[in-house]
Amino acid sequence: MARLRNRRLKETNKVDSDKKKFQDSLKNLRKLILIHIGDNFEAKRILEHNKKDFESNTCECIFVSASIWDELYGDRNCAYIESNIPMWLDYAVRVSDSDLLHTIGRILYESSSVECDVAKAVECFRLAVDLKNVSAMTNLAKLYMLGDGVEYDEGKAFNLYKQAAMLGNERAMIEMYIRYRDGEGVHKNRKEASRWYERIKDKLPEVADDEYEMGHNYTINALFQIRYNEKKDSLYTSYNDEFARHYFGIAMRYFKNAIRYGRTDANYDLGQYYLYGYGVKKDLSKAIDYCDKAGNWRFLARCYLEGKEVEQSVEKAIYYYSKGGYWFYVGEIYRKAGDLEEAGRWYSKYHETYKSDDSEEVRKIARMYRDGEEYEREAFEDEFEGMKLNKDTTKAIEYFKLIGDSFAVGEIYKDEGDFDEAIKWYKKELTGEEVAWAIYYIAKVYEKSGDTDNAVKYYRMLTERNYNVSAKRKERFVSYGPDGKHVGGEYESGTEDDLVISFAKSRLKKLGVEVRSENYV
Repeated sequence: MARLRNRRLKETNKVDSDKKKFQDSLKNLRKLILIHIGDNFEAKRILEHNKKDFESNTCECIFVSASIWDELYGDRNCAYIESNIPMWLDYAVRVSDSDLLHTIGRILYESSSVECDVAKAVECFRLAVDLKNVSAMTNLAKLYMLGDGVEYDEGKAFNLYKQAAMLGNERAMIEMYIRYRDGEGVHKNRKEASRWYERIKDKLPEVADDEYEMGHNYTINALFQIRYNEKKDSLYTSYNDEFARHYFGIAMRYFKNAIRYGRTDANYDLGQYYLYGYGVKKDLSKAIDYCDKAGNWRFLARCYLEGKEVEQSVEKAIYYYSKGGYWFYVGEIYRKAGDLEEAGRWYSKYHETYKSDDSEEVRKIARMYRDGEEYEREAFEDEFEGMKLNKDTTKAIEYFKLIGDSFAVGEIYKDEGDFDEAIKWYKKELTGEEVAWAIYYIAKVYEKSGDTDNAVKYYRMLTERNYNVSAKRKERFVSYGPDGKHVGGEYESGTEDDLVISFAKSRLKKLGVEVRSENYV
């Protein structure tokens, strides 16, 4: 009896010793991470958002530390984490800590802080599954679906998802809905799909967004390994090709899941993968197929137009722009080619299908019709430099009206001498955000038409602040050079309203009218 008690006491002491050793290893890990974190903004953000987990003596400390290390060094392994994994794994098995087993599995599979070891990750997930860890069930199911580290088996994946779903895991519930809906690993069953859908329908968009965001993040991490190489003909050169391919592969899986969960725009991301060969062999037909599913034809059209990754073809560019309803860009192609009549026909078609997000494109057409050969591109991003449209102010007004630019319409009427119509359009802006400019332009038109009384009336509205704006404000500016360095002292400048008021004062003085004091009431 005494011998049995002594053995139990030794086992208890061993567990206590292992626990202290485990906690000491986490304490040293925290010190290591804090030494390395420096001024890295993103790493600090991760730490701040996960401070409680980082300071804990649990597996969460390891996971947060590995995430911070990934952010700091990308593909550089963390020797401390790598050297401690055998001890952590042994401790997790000894105390049956399923969360620690699952965390070690995740780090071995997807973190760049250690050498990827899929076989060991699978072993960790299986041990955690035996302890009813639902997260490990879903991750092991994913590996069965991928055939990564295990033999591809949809049936085993389905059973694991079902087991996790029955234990309340929402992601597994979503998988049950998708699999019954699409017949993945089980026969299609609308009734069962509907039953699971009712339980997770509110969560589905959120999960789809999460999957898409993860795909985007892994893509960025992979692209960090890519740099522009001016000395070679190829556009991209990889610092670490194996690491980049691994992360591209993970990103693709997240994008495909996002599509399954309803984010159809993720098809566009996959289309780019096949177009540029990100982690996969270039395949134009697959790129086109994915872009088709995403409904993003403008991207492919530009590729054909510029001869980027595909053989240049204006005909195919027009075909894809037309397929996506991008009539404006079809018009731009014809304008560049010098066929202004055909360009105008396509612009008219675009006018009929105009959407409010395209205001700058409409403004470009309007300005070209307004200015003709005198048109300047100003700040436009014009990939179609070429002939300008023939001057046609009637059409210019039509397009400016489409985007609600009353100032531009008023300016055209003013230049043509139709002062009453110009004032009518400027007055439309009296209830807008740029009321001061509207008042100033109205006054200018009255002055130009010879109606000095009304001109003075509107100029005084500005100088006396007799209109609906807030009290005088000041803003602070700092000048920076092209290299981002500070090149000038700080100075204060008035707001847009102050500038307009100064113009109004100047006009009153030229008209020989006394400028009254400002009214701030």
